[in-house]
Amino acid sequence: MRVLERKNHSHINLMALYEANFEKFVAMIPDGAPGELLLRNAAYSGMVLQMRALERAPYTSTWQVLAHYAGVESGLPCPTFRVRLYHDAKVLEVLFFQGRGRFLGEYPYPNPWMFARDEKRQVNKFFGELLGYCVVNGFRAVAAVQA
Repeated sequence: MRVLERKNHSHINLMALYEANFEKFVAMIPDGAPGELLLRNAAYSGMVLQMRALERAPYTSTWQVLAHYAGVESGLPCPTFRVRLYHDAKVLEVLFFQGRGRFLGEYPYPNPWMFARDEKRQVNKFFGELLGYCVVNGFRAVAAVQA
């Protein structure tokens, strides 16, 4: 099997994506928010974003984000992310998506994991699009999740 390699210096674009995701994420979280939140829009379209702080430190925090439709059992897995916010640098990076993580900046193609060449960028872009949908549609914290 021939492995195709291509040099792509899109790290600057990736950093811009990290910065945009950070801005969208913090726009939805109220100051002093508890460690677990439910977010939805005022019209309640059915989609709920569940966020849980896994770790908080002075300069970083790690969150688990789960998007699902309340009361709907589709049989499909809900998008689940683990993200890290770097508060001093004002960037957000997706660490894990659907249980897969530690994404490399680039992958040779084809590869045994069936990742796209720019899997890391695509996962972060998808998370940004989800956040963008939530921001545009007025998602706000409506309740703390009860343990």
